[in-house]
Amino acid sequence: MQAHDILHSRQLTKTPCRSEMLRVLITKRIALSEEEIRDSLLVDFDRATIYRTLRTFVEMNIIHRVLLSPTEVKYAITNPVKEHAGRPGHAHFRCETCTRVFCLGTLAVDESRVPEGFEIKEVEIVLNGICDQCKE
Repeated sequence: MQAHDILHSRQLTKTPCRSEMLRVLITKRIALSEEEIRDSLLVDFDRATIYRTLRTFVEMNIIHRVLLSPTEVKYAITNPVKEHAGRPGHAHFRCETCTRVFCLGTLAVDESRVPEGFEIKEVEIVLNGICDQCKE
């Protein structure tokens, strides 16, 4: 899917910043931090515009946040084909060598292990290891 198609499907105005940020996320095909996105842009947009665009994309489920630690957040394109109804266990893989973060899609979550009275709202899974390129 192209940036134009994504923006059109969500009825969002096609702005240079939105188009360029989507181009970066689509092209890189990995989760990126705000700084990594900013460094990959062909045009220099101010930080407030980038922040507002990220927030809009998250709210519209165009991208999703990958919380790696309390201070480290990355963003990745949300693939509507891989998402499903219910409570997905959306997983990511973080390479300890190159620090890239890859979306793995959904993994099964055994909800029977949750204590009685608890309600799952969201499941985030981050697997840490070495990616195939760094392992070679």
